[in-house]
Amino acid sequence: MVITGGENVYPAEVEGVLYEHPGVADVAVIGIADERWGEAVVAVVAPREGAIVTLDDLRSFAGERLARYKLPTRVEVVDILPRNPAGKVLKFELRERFVRHEATASRHRVAGPLHVSRDLGALASSATRCPVPVGRSKVHALSSSVRAFSMSSAAPRSASI
Repeated sequence: MVITGGENVYPAEVEGVLYEHPGVADVAVIGIADERWGEAVVAVVAPREGAIVTLDDLRSFAGERLARYKLPTRVEVVDILPRNPAGKVLKFELRERFVRHEATASRHRVAGPLHVSRDLGALASSATRCPVPVGRSKVHALSSSVRAFSMSSAAPRSASI
């Protein structure tokens, strides 16, 4: 679920509408951290061959069927969506890719282009500092940290009163 401006947006609902667009072959809807709204609704689209998909086109198409706050505020076009062996879209990979892309792009806008050798090192080190979108991945990261901490304790604890 994406929470934008305090409203719940169910990605499956938005994806269902966007699949009906004639230029969309495949789509995934994710939430990306946004300063103003908490999370922004982002559509990651694999267009049909020869089709050009724009944000305005998708918003006008979906605007007839969805509330305005559920409409994508950004569209990312990809050749193919990453999937696991069962065929499920790997949305966590899409979030990581576009959060990292935003962090790199904002760094280039503020500080100007970096040298290639510095850029690769900075990108690798910034991956741990990138803001994690609010939602399931943040909870997963926290539970992974807790699990790692509890597994690292040397002596088992006894339940004595």
